[in-house]
Amino acid sequence: MNCGFSLCLSSRSSLLSTLSLRRGDFMPIEENEVYEFKMHTNFTFEELPNWIKEGEKKATRRPISRNINAFLNSGRGGMIFLGINDDGFIIGINMSESQKEHLRVALEDVLSRYTPPVPLSLYQLTFLPVLVPDGQKAAHTTNPIQSDFKPHLVRTNRPCWCSILRLKREDRERIPLYVAQITVKPVVKIKIVRQLYLNEEDKCFIRRSASVHACSVSDIIRRTKEEVAEYYLKKEAISLSSTL
Repeated sequence: MNCGFSLCLSSRSSLLSTLSLRRGDFMPIEENEVYEFKMHTNFTFEELPNWIKEGEKKATRRPISRNINAFLNSGRGGMIFLGINDDGFIIGINMSESQKEHLRVALEDVLSRYTPPVPLSLYQLTFLPVLVPDGQKAAHTTNPIQSDFKPHLVRTNRPCWCSILRLKREDRERIPLYVAQITVKPVVKIKIVRQLYLNEEDKCFIRRSASVHACSVSDIIRRTKEEVAEYYLKKEAISLSSTL
């Protein structure tokens, strides 16, 4: 693991969480090896709208799980921002408190389906408020009601009760905007090599530049050779330094 990069990712995550995001502004970062922007909250293929599954239009929306899996397998970690388009334009996603909890439940659910399951210590979900043009956050009533304690509906594209309830509340409330930040932490090596994760579809992805690619057998062999070589080079360096 690149410790310097890990510290950099951690410090940038903390810095971004303190930023005042304004709708219509651009993010101070661009998509690259460690940053990804999305304008939806579909973690898995099951959650994608039917028009994408049935191929009625050119499918540009991909499950977010692919990006999480790629960040895990690339070893460096990364951050995914939901509510920002591909150009880095801050738009935000309207979410009630119940919908924020739904997103957390859905994220934990999909990562529990990985092989092996992803521990909670390797990821974090943060909600960054987005200011509307007048500089004020939209008001929101946080008083819980009985419906707020129902189990959330995941692994489907059918609307959950929290989404239906939010639509009803929009008539009398202003639902606030957020950018949801998913931080994937660097994976620590187990002895010589890092753990490789398969996603909920038993597929493996890696990150190259600002793109996600299916992980091939040759990719796994190459990565293993590099990590084994790095391990023995470090071991040899330690051995030489101890004899001096």
